[in-house]
Amino acid sequence: MKSNNKEIAILIPDGEIHVIMYVVNCFSLVKNVKVYVMSSKINSHMKYSRFIEKFIYYPETNHDEWIKQINYEVEKYGIDLVMPVYEKAINVLANNLSKLRYPDNLVNLSSAQDLYSAGNKGALYRHLKSHNIPCPNTLIIKPNNLTEIVNLNYPVVIKPVEGGGGGKGIKIATNKEEVLKYYTTYTFNCDSIIQEFINGYDLCCNVLCKDGDLIAYSIQKGTVFRDGILTPQIGFDFIENEALLQTTKKLMKSLNWSGVANIDWRFDEKENVFKVIEINTRFWLGTDAASIAGVNFPYLYCQSSLGQEIELKKTESISYLSLEGLARILKRNPLSVFKFKYIYNHSPIRFIIKDPFPILYKMLYILKLVGISLHLDYAIN
Repeated sequence: MKSNNKEIAILIPDGEIHVIMYVVNCFSLVKNVKVYVMSSKINSHMKYSRFIEKFIYYPETNHDEWIKQINYEVEKYGIDLVMPVYEKAINVLANNLSKLRYPDNLVNLSSAQDLYSAGNKGALYRHLKSHNIPCPNTLIIKPNNLTEIVNLNYPVVIKPVEGGGGGKGIKIATNKEEVLKYYTTYTFNCDSIIQEFINGYDLCCNVLCKDGDLIAYSIQKGTVFRDGILTPQIGFDFIENEALLQTTKKLMKSLNWSGVANIDWRFDEKENVFKVIEINTRFWLGTDAASIAGVNFPYLYCQSSLGQEIELKKTESISYLSLEGLARILKRNPLSVFKFKYIYNHSPIRFIIKDPFPILYKMLYILKLVGISLHLDYAIN
């Protein structure tokens, strides 16, 4: 086990994923971490981060070759921990532990079966029912099989059992015609679910666990959403809720969870209970927000994986705006730009000031794409 002050070399093997920015922002707050990043995108804006020790590009390949690349980089740079940040990489590594040359250097992960039980919405519903954990009544629909939709109580929420990040593929339907239209609009290779719509409000709980025990958590209540309540929070308050915390502990214990997770809950006003909506088995939008509020999930994850004992960590009760949320607020009220102290303490601006090149490169890349698009439109017309 490493001491708290000894330098730690971390390899993020799925550096092409967008949440890497939030994870790197968290690591920028500690001095004893060196971050190495593998990416299948050569032009990733994060390659210009001053907090990345080495950016390593490999073209996208199959799982076996990808794991060989990880083995090579772990040996080459003396990596202490391999830390995947998103579902695909987490699942691949959990299913291929025997192919890792240094399996002890992988961060704590749940078993492949538990990852499936949490991440697949159909499997999660079956798990919740079997462990008596509150959840919405749910129908699991096989592809092209709509025979069970005749007796639904509307409104309902429809979504695929896999994917659907950022609210994609999620629909509230108020009658049978809208359900049928949904299934003509969206076609899935996986099952989908139809859930009862619960009158109430949403909370989001983010956790870090080891062997089912809670190490750290944060609870968010959305204040600004990207495009309606079914889409990501771009503004939120960190709060405390003891009832939700206790149910979260029961949930993660039932899954014997190890690693991070982002859990969507909805409070059922009729039954006066929190119900599990879904679990995202990875880091999340606003991971760096929690570090501002006192819980540095990525760093705590490393400490826990290295065997260090950690007292239960929780966030301070503060409000937060993502960059997207801040932009929306400033658009509504431009004079808010003069609230310098608030913006610095309640948004990712502090990270941009410390590490400006990734966001500048991203902006220039977007402007370049827009310029190409405008040029093509002009040429066509």
